[in-house]
Amino acid sequence: LPRLRRAVRGSGISLKYFHATMLNADGAQPRGAAGAPPELALLDERAQLALARSTAPAFSSADPLLASGELQRIYSRHRLVLQGPHQDFRMQLRLRELGSLVLSSLSFNTAVELAQDASEQFFLVTTQTRGHSEIASGREGGAGGAGFVVVDSATRDVVKRFSADSERLNVRID
Repeated sequence: LPRLRRAVRGSGISLKYFHATMLNADGAQPRGAAGAPPELALLDERAQLALARSTAPAFSSADPLLASGELQRIYSRHRLVLQGPHQDFRMQLRLRELGSLVLSSLSFNTAVELAQDASEQFFLVTTQTRGHSEIASGREGGAGGAGFVVVDSATRDVVKRFSADSERLNVRID
């Protein structure tokens, strides 16, 4: 938490409000945005506004290899496996650098599995804003829909499975 506070200080991001119902490690929240905490809609709205002010171009690709390369450039080595129809694949990635933080939104438009190597260099805090995901690292794991929050380990590999309608809001803390 101290590292997060230092990273946020001077970045323009406010940590004034957090609602505990957004944490959903046991998957108890509804899978879709309907019925999700109202704070999630506010989080998504504010994040989209911040991403809209980004000077970096949005990345979009229907080519899984090209998309995988972009993810590796920003995050870490991984293996991307399509679980849904190949023809539906379209990765959308928007990001904005804010000092030692990188805010991004990520979707694939088809079900995927992403097996990521440990980053060793940063922490990643992700919030499911739409759809559903399952996350596993070693013998620990969780699943959930809108509002499901995960802090990726910087020292352990992680396997993530995303539904076709999944969209995640990510904050990378360097």
